[in-house]
Amino acid sequence: DYIEVGHPRIAIGADGTAAVTWAAFVDGKVIIEATTRPPGGSFATPVGISSVTSASNLEPRVGVGPDGKATFAWRAAATLGSDYAIETSTGTSASGFSPSAPLSDSGTDNYDPAIAVGADGTTSAVWNVFDAVTTANRIQSTNRPPGGNFGPAVGVSPEGEDSDDAGVVVDSSGKTTVVWIHHGAVQEIKQSTKPAGGSFGGATTLSKPGL
Repeated sequence: DYIEVGHPRIAIGADGTAAVTWAAFVDGKVIIEATTRPPGGSFATPVGISSVTSASNLEPRVGVGPDGKATFAWRAAATLGSDYAIETSTGTSASGFSPSAPLSDSGTDNYDPAIAVGADGTTSAVWNVFDAVTTANRIQSTNRPPGGNFGPAVGVSPEGEDSDDAGVVVDSSGKTTVVWIHHGAVQEIKQSTKPAGGSFGGATTLSKPGL
């Protein structure tokens, strides 16, 4: 039985497919549920897309590609109080959703995911990871080229710089741009860009100095 739901997110694709996701407390676990609506159709009965072995799933995010397929990202933990991984699933209510799979590195604690899908089908996910060595939060990302799979997680913000609250967009050429807050002597808005098939460049500051 449902007790509580929250964290709703919605996205729509170029073809008109809409996708909605949220977190729901069901049978003693917090799970991620999703439903999609085809162009001209209706939303289907929602289903759980998070792993049945994860007891705590939070912060769902969703993007819809040009083919109408939705890609979801969220943070998942096997038990309350344990480290959170960033996980993903792709699909539609009609075709079904792929089994949840990790995007973040094992043995790390991650939170605050964001996801974007470009017009060419390139999908980019970003999130925060706690760096146990530098004791700072760092922005990480992974990309999935059209028709491909997500690659390994890579650092976006400079190592050792405390960073969070990342956002991401993907343009029609597959170029990914990420923005975030750097918490230094003053707070700064920074960005980094990665061309399709390339690597992220150095971080640059967008905000005015001294704010």
